[in-house]
Amino acid sequence: MRGFFLAIFCCFIACQQIPPKPEFHELIGDNRVKEILCPFELQYLDGLAWGPDQSLYFSDVAAGRIYRYKPGNGFSIVCDSTEGVNGMMFDHSGNLVVCQGKYGYLARFAPGSCIQDTLATAYGGERFNSPNDLVVDGHNGVYFTDPSFTPDHHFQTKEAVYYITPENEIRALINDIHPDGIALSLDSKILYLADRKEPFIWAFDVLDRGRLFNRRILYHLKDTESKEGEIRTATGMTIDVKGNLFLCTHSGIIILDAHGRYLGKISMDAHPANCAFGGTNLNILYITASNSLYQIKTNTNGRSLS
Repeated sequence: MRGFFLAIFCCFIACQQIPPKPEFHELIGDNRVKEILCPFELQYLDGLAWGPDQSLYFSDVAAGRIYRYKPGNGFSIVCDSTEGVNGMMFDHSGNLVVCQGKYGYLARFAPGSCIQDTLATAYGGERFNSPNDLVVDGHNGVYFTDPSFTPDHHFQTKEAVYYITPENEIRALINDIHPDGIALSLDSKILYLADRKEPFIWAFDVLDRGRLFNRRILYHLKDTESKEGEIRTATGMTIDVKGNLFLCTHSGIIILDAHGRYLGKISMDAHPANCAFGGTNLNILYITASNSLYQIKTNTNGRSLS
């Protein structure tokens, strides 16, 4: 009986959330996550990006659509035949760069258009596995993750992170991590990477465009997410102007400062897949989770590529 109560006590302690730091309240205040109701039948949402037309673009991977949400004007379908599109971000020219996970390539859509051109299709003569997430740097180069979720999408021998230079040269950077979400510091000097099989957020210093060094674990999710007997990992992520990282995890959005210090968590009932800042002042955090789109107002601002 003593062992039983000890186990209950240990479980109770383990399940308690780490108290948020004062900085968390400065960033979020008393704001709460709200669902944005959409008239379309959404299936599984993932990538999202705030566009130069002051609209939010987001992908429905299962439905094969890219939607646009313009606050005040509602929702519309941008592209209706994009099966497998997930991670996305606008580049410095106003093009929407997307990962085409199902067919293994990166594409680029002209502003406000459904016409795409292919940015990268293969490395070493073989197509990519399943491009999943990307980030554009200050030079208009693109870092992207290429995991392999199923045996059917194992064309490259290893899961990897790649860099596409502005001149369209493709460089393989990392091939010993199972990559998922990816982000860059505001000055493009630190690359952040979520590991989809281990509870780690990795950080790499960027020596030059697509050249990394000083690999290190920035944060270990075991303290805030993982329960005994299972591993919880992060997926998509974004960054604010203060260098804080916003990580999508199993139970919400964890916020870390630039040094990897835990600030707090925006709890959610749904499991978030990805997040991005938007709104006129880039102070609204938009979140995709399952078949719904959410938002929360913050007291910070996202990065701008303009």
